[in-house]
Amino acid sequence: MGLADLKKNASPAKLSQQLSLEEFIDGATLYAMGMQRHTSQAANDCCKHKGRRFRNATFTLSETSIQQLTEMTGDGHIAKSKLLRILINEHFNHTKETQAQIESASSTE
Repeated sequence: MGLADLKKNASPAKLSQQLSLEEFIDGATLYAMGMQRHTSQAANDCCKHKGRRFRNATFTLSETSIQQLTEMTGDGHIAKSKLLRILINEHFNHTKETQAQIESASSTE
C-alpha cells in the first residue's frame, strides 16, 4: 500500500506493465528510430532480425552540446539519436574541404 492509497479520494494505483529486458531494449530502439511501440510483436519484427539497422554507441558530449541537442529536440517531434544521425549524414555529404572548414570552426569546443 502506498501513500496514495491512504488518501480518501485517491484513485487506485495503476500497476505498471512488467517488461522483459529484451522488450525494454526493443522499445528504446524503436523510439530511437522515431517509431512508437504498439505491440511487442512490432518490436520483434523491427529489431530482432539479423540485419539490424542500428547499433548502440557510447560517446561523450559537452554540456553545451547536450543543451543544444535538447533544445533542438525539445518539441518532441524527433528523437535525439535520429537528429544525430541526420547531422552525421549531412556532414558526411559535404566535400572534404567543407568538412575541414566546419571542423576547424567548431574546434573551440
